[in-house]
Amino acid sequence: MSWLFPWRRRRQPPEKVRPDIRQAAPEPATETSGELFLDAEAAQRPIDLSGELEAGAPPPDRGRALQAEVEGLLAKSTGVAERALLTELRRGLRRGGLQLPPMPQVILRVHRLISSGDFNMQDVARQIELDPALATKMVGIANSPFYAGMEPAQSVRDSIVRIGMLETRNILMAIMMHSRVFRVPGFEELTQELWEHALAASVTTRSLAAQVGTDPELAFLAGLVHDVGRAVILSCAGDVRRHSRGQLQPDPLVLEGVMEFLHAQLGAIVTDSWHLGEDLATAIVHHHDPAGAPEPVRRFASLLAVGDELAKQLLRSREEGPPDEEILAARIALLGLPPELAGDIFAEASEEFEELGKVL
Repeated sequence: MSWLFPWRRRRQPPEKVRPDIRQAAPEPATETSGELFLDAEAAQRPIDLSGELEAGAPPPDRGRALQAEVEGLLAKSTGVAERALLTELRRGLRRGGLQLPPMPQVILRVHRLISSGDFNMQDVARQIELDPALATKMVGIANSPFYAGMEPAQSVRDSIVRIGMLETRNILMAIMMHSRVFRVPGFEELTQELWEHALAASVTTRSLAAQVGTDPELAFLAGLVHDVGRAVILSCAGDVRRHSRGQLQPDPLVLEGVMEFLHAQLGAIVTDSWHLGEDLATAIVHHHDPAGAPEPVRRFASLLAVGDELAKQLLRSREEGPPDEEILAARIALLGLPPELAGDIFAEASEEFEELGKVL
């Protein structure tokens, strides 16, 4: 079955960087900063990781569009806690003070180096080593059963050799998402569910990408961040709860409704702030409505939409058993894939989900 998935780590040369990954001109990496998060100057230097996607229209004013959506929900809402949550979101959008998860500098620099194509493995290792905790985590992951080789990895450089350069980029992003983004006090169960869905979507979207000729590592990244807007809304709900001393907390069904309605636009704002590329942000906006995406990005939005649906099936199967292959076949048919691939794609993604879940 592994011949179906050429992106798999055991088939991918670790130091090869895809030449068609589009980029902004990077600046040389420095070793002077020990700060973990972006400073104001670094935040203005864009990084475009949207490799094979064509350039779309200029970035829209996502904040204004989202503010209009929030205003519409506020006009219809009646619950005190729900209105407090929406008011908090509106306040942040109006003042530009919405607390978005910051991109750690280490991950930013690694993205920049890999996007430039002008680097060596030691450059990347040196950046990761600026964060000792992250470096230790990387070595531990490289020595896990999922990646383990004949000899244990002794350093970050050894870990990159074993894992692969692009996989290293995605693993760093996954560590950040799990440890910092999907962490909201008071909403531990919900954030754990969000993390599991993000990881499942990353592997299902990557499995599908290998079959439709799209960059699998870009697909993994898209699946990982596509629902990050939900985490921001939970963070706002946590702020409301804290400010009210626990008196205001939206009903779970109401909270889910707000997240479902707003998370795609908000997720695009987050990925814009991380400079992950306009096309990736546009695909996130339309991952529930790929037909509405601009033509240059529609194919990728469709891939993300199907990956999202397969991720839901994957998580459901952990409790209910394997899904009906006819359902899977209908999903992948939306990408023009033959039905006989459905079972293998799903099995491969399920296996990787379980293995990655143990090490991240």
